[in-house]
Amino acid sequence: MNEELIKQLAWEVSKGPNSAEAAERAIRLYHARHVAPLVEAVEAYGKALDGAAVAPKNSLAFMGANKAVGEALAPFQQGAPALKRPEPSEEEKEVDAFLAEVRAELLRARTKFPGRRIMTIALAEEFGELAKAMLDEQPEAVRKEAVQTAVMAARVALDGDESVDDWRASKGLGHVGRATLAAAGGEA
Repeated sequence: MNEELIKQLAWEVSKGPNSAEAAERAIRLYHARHVAPLVEAVEAYGKALDGAAVAPKNSLAFMGANKAVGEALAPFQQGAPALKRPEPSEEEKEVDAFLAEVRAELLRARTKFPGRRIMTIALAEEFGELAKAMLDEQPEAVRKEAVQTAVMAARVALDGDESVDDWRASKGLGHVGRATLAAAGGEA
């Protein structure tokens, strides 16, 4: 909130003997100066988006709505500190690092082993290797097997398993993964 607005609101509150009436006046003033223009700008932006199918994004109506939203937001942004993501905790860093390993290995595995057959069996195999590593191997090997297990779980969820599609269909169950998109007319 900018200093001028704070002073105006304080003046409005201190004006009357009845603090409830003064507070109401301050709220109405704030609403009239800041909230109402923002609501109007957002509504105009929504109308411009509704017409985006027929009006290109570089149309005057669309650009006008964008400008109106920017102007309405300006008082809220003046003097506001820049927003930045807080530094992640050590736990968040650890999760991010593990998921990055999973993502990289998932992309590599899809290239090296394309297709979507026997994914469920491969997941079971990877889980068995993880259990064995947990009992018999060093932490690095456990992590490697955990990544592999997570990759196969992701492939089952994202790609499905073609080897069980007919069985699932006979039970009235839908396709899993990209096959669902293909059945709906999307790309597999």
